[in-house]
Amino acid sequence: IAAQIRWTQHVENALLVASGGGMGEGATVATIDEDGPQTLAEVNSNVDEVLTSLADTVLQYQPPILRKKLEDMITEMVHQRDVTRELDTKGVGTTSAF
Repeated sequence: IAAQIRWTQHVENALLVASGGGMGEGATVATIDEDGPQTLAEVNSNVDEVLTSLADTVLQYQPPILRKKLEDMITEMVHQRDVTRELDTKGVGTTSAF
């Protein structure tokens, strides 16, 4: 769950930066994280780095329970990568665009 929250915060931050800090109509207050990813491409790069690290780890011997957790995490990270790419490709630029 922590990885999903982190990714969601990074995507929201990138969209806030892209929209100039505005969140759109009816949205709650949020601030731009200057230290976080500033574009969807940067978010995607971060996801790719984590995915590569997890893939390298799962190729080594792991106890069965840990291997299953790593496989589940890889599945989640692939989903995050695909969604981030789609948002970037479609030019989504605000948190209220969908």
